[in-house]
Amino acid sequence: MAVKKKALGWELITDLETYGKVTEKRLREQLERLERREIKFLVLQPSRMIGETAFLQASYEFDPADGMLYGIEFGFRLKDGENMIMRNYPAPQSQLEKIFEEYFTAHRVPNFSGWLFVNVFGSGPLMGKGQLHWNFPSQPYQDTHTFVEAVNAFSPGNAGNWHPDFTAVAYPVCYLDLLFCEKEEPHLRENEKLIKKEEIPGSAYSRFIIKARIQAENKMAFTEGELLKAVHNQLAGRYTGIWKEAFILKRTEAKADGPLLSFYRGPLGRRAMGIASSGEQSLYQKIHHELEEKGSLSSDFTLRPPKESQKSSFIDGFPDGVGYHHAYVPRPVPRPLKKAFRLASQGDGVAAENCLEAFFADSDEILLPYMDALGSWLYRHQESLDVYKLLDFAWNLMERSGEIECVKAALFLTAQSRHPWEEKDKEMLRELGQADEFTFHVLRNMENWENRDAEIFQLAQKVHGWGRIFAVHQLQPCNEEVKAWLLHEGIDNIILPEYSSLEAAQKIDLTEVVRNCQPDSADLLDAGKILCSMIKGGPAPGIEAYHGKKELLRSFLEKIGKAEPDGTLYQMAFYVQQYAERIHRKKIVQQAEQILQTPVCLEYLQKQQEQGNLVFLAAMEGLDAAQGAKIAFRRDWEANFHLLHLLDKPADIQEMADFFVEKVTGGKENCLDGQIFLNLEMEAYQTILQVIDESQVDIDEEKLLQFGLTLPGKSCKKSTRAHIQRLKEQGRLSEQLEQAAAL
Repeated sequence: MAVKKKALGWELITDLETYGKVTEKRLREQLERLERREIKFLVLQPSRMIGETAFLQASYEFDPADGMLYGIEFGFRLKDGENMIMRNYPAPQSQLEKIFEEYFTAHRVPNFSGWLFVNVFGSGPLMGKGQLHWNFPSQPYQDTHTFVEAVNAFSPGNAGNWHPDFTAVAYPVCYLDLLFCEKEEPHLRENEKLIKKEEIPGSAYSRFIIKARIQAENKMAFTEGELLKAVHNQLAGRYTGIWKEAFILKRTEAKADGPLLSFYRGPLGRRAMGIASSGEQSLYQKIHHELEEKGSLSSDFTLRPPKESQKSSFIDGFPDGVGYHHAYVPRPVPRPLKKAFRLASQGDGVAAENCLEAFFADSDEILLPYMDALGSWLYRHQESLDVYKLLDFAWNLMERSGEIECVKAALFLTAQSRHPWEEKDKEMLRELGQADEFTFHVLRNMENWENRDAEIFQLAQKVHGWGRIFAVHQLQPCNEEVKAWLLHEGIDNIILPEYSSLEAAQKIDLTEVVRNCQPDSADLLDAGKILCSMIKGGPAPGIEAYHGKKELLRSFLEKIGKAEPDGTLYQMAFYVQQYAERIHRKKIVQQAEQILQTPVCLEYLQKQQEQGNLVFLAAMEGLDAAQGAKIAFRRDWEANFHLLHLLDKPADIQEMADFFVEKVTGGKENCLDGQIFLNLEMEAYQTILQVIDESQVDIDEEKLLQFGLTLPGKSCKKSTRAHIQRLKEQGRLSEQLEQAAAL
C-alpha cells in the first residue's frame, strides 16, 4: 500500500503581482523542501504584526542543485497556524546581497541584517517587535528554561519580543566571533581559539578576535532561547557596561557544518564594553578627553575632520552659523522628529536615536530650522509626553552619541526643561559648549540658569569661532569686566570680526567709550578696530545699523587728532575718510583730511614708507612711495604685489619683474598650500603685466613671459600671448620666446 504524501500544513498564498518572478509551483516546491529541511536556513526575527498575522524572515543557505541563495518572508496566523503568506526572492548567490539591499532600502528598512537585539527587517524603528533588553550578567546559565525566564523578567517587553522555542539555526553546530579590546590576550575557553590580533594605533589596547564553537543540545538545531543562552555564556564575565547599547548577532558566512555568527556593536552602540573599546569615541568623550589633556580646546580642534575622500570640510558650527545669520527659514516639524520624540517619551530610547540618525543622515538636514516649530509642538503635546523619559533620553544621547545633529537634538530637549539643574549636568554642558559646534545650543540651555550671565561670559572666553560669535550675541554687559572684554577681545574670532562688531559696539556703547578714552591708549585702538569692522560690514549688519554713527565717527577722529603719531590710527582715519566720502559726509571727510595732511602725519608716513611700511597710505596722501613699494614687495610679494601699481620707472618695473620670476620659480616647495600659492602667483603675474601696460614702458619681458606660458589660467595665457604679439609687432620678439609661444 502506497504511503500517502503528507499535505502541507499551510495554505500557500502568493503575491504574484509584485513577486511574479517565481511561479506558485516553484514557491510550493521550496516550501516542501523547507519542511524536509533540504534547504538550511536561519530565522532572523519576527518582524511585524498585521491583524492576527505575524511575520518573520529567514535567509537560506544556497542550494547546491541550482546554485541559488534565497531570502524569504513568512506570514502565519497565530490562532490556528493555517494561513501562511510566503514571499521569495531568488537570485544567484553573487546577486542576493544587492537584491536584498535594493528591496529593503525601497521599503525604508535599516540597511543591515542581524538578529538578537534589533528587529532588522521591520519597516519601523529598531525599538519595537523583536528587540530584547539584556545586560549579560557575569553568571552563566546551563538551563535554557531558566535563562529564558531571566531574560523575560529583566525587561517587561522582552517576553513579547522573541520566540524562545522557534528554530533559530537549523544546524547542530554554529560558530561565534567575539571581539575583545584588551592590553593582553584574553583567557581562552575550551571551545575557543584566537583568530586575529590587531594593534590599535595610539592605544595600549589591541583588538582580539576569538572564534567560539557552539553545539546544540538536541544535536539538531538551536532554538532562539538556546542560541541566545549560548551567546550569553560566552560573554558572561567578559563584557561590562553595555547597558542600553545596541548589539547584533549577525550571520557573516556559512561553514561546512554550520553558520558563522558575529556578535558586534550595531550603529547605536557607542560605549565601550568594559575597558574593551573599538577606539570609537562619542563626541562628548572626544571633547572631554581633549579638555582633560590640555585644559582647553585649541582653535583648530574640530568635530568635523575631513573624510578620506575629502581634502577639506566645513569648519565647526558652519551650518548653524551661516543658517542663523543668512538663510534661516523656520520650517514645520517633520514626521521623523515627532516620531523620535514620541518614542523617547515611551522609553524606547534606541528607537528614538535610530530615527534621529536616519533623519540626519541626509547631510542637508540640520536641526536649526525646525527648532521653533519643535518647541511649539512639545508645548502643545506636553500632557501626552513623558518629560522625565525625554530628559533621560536626552542626557544619555548627549553623552554617548557620535552624530553631531543628534547631540544638538538632545541639547534642544534639555533647553526646554525648567527643572532644577544638577551640577554634574551643568558641567557636561560647559564642556560641550567649548566646542564651537555646540556653543549655540548650550547657550540656549544656559539661558535657564540662575547665573546665566556669568556662565555665558565664561564660555565666551573659551570659544574661538562660531561659538564666540553666538556667545557675544547672547552676552549681556552686566559689569565692567564684561564690557572691557567685549572692547578688547569680543570681535576676535577665526571666522570674521564683522559678525560681532555691531553687537559689541552696541553693548558697550562704543561712542561713549571713545569719548572717555585717552588718545594714546589700547582702548582707542580696539575701539577703532570695532569701528572699522562695522564700516566694512560684509556678511553682517554694520555701521548703518548703529545708532549715532555720526557722533561716533567725529569723536573717533577727534581722539586721533590728539594722539601721538601712530600708523594704525592713521590707517583707521583713512578708512573713516573713505566711508564718509561714500555716504557724502563732507565735514567728516574734511576732519579726516586735516589729520592725514598735517606735517606731523606726512613726515611719519614718509619715514614709514622708506622702510616698506604704510606704503599705500603714503601714496594716497601724495607721497612718492615707489621705493617703499619695492621694499615691501621684496619682503613679502604675496601680500604686497598690489603695490606694484605705484611703480612707473622702467628700471623699477624691470627689477621687480625679474625678482618675481626668480622668487616664485624656486619658492613652491616653501608654500604650505600649493593651490593658494598658484592663485597668488597668477594674480601677481597679471598685476605686473597691468603695470607694464599702464606705464607704457619697454622692458625686457623675456623671463616674465616665459614664466607666464607655464601658468594654467586662461586669462594668464591670453594676457601673455597679447604681450608676445605686441613684442612681435615692435620687432622685439626673440626667437626662443616665439618658439615657446608656438608650442
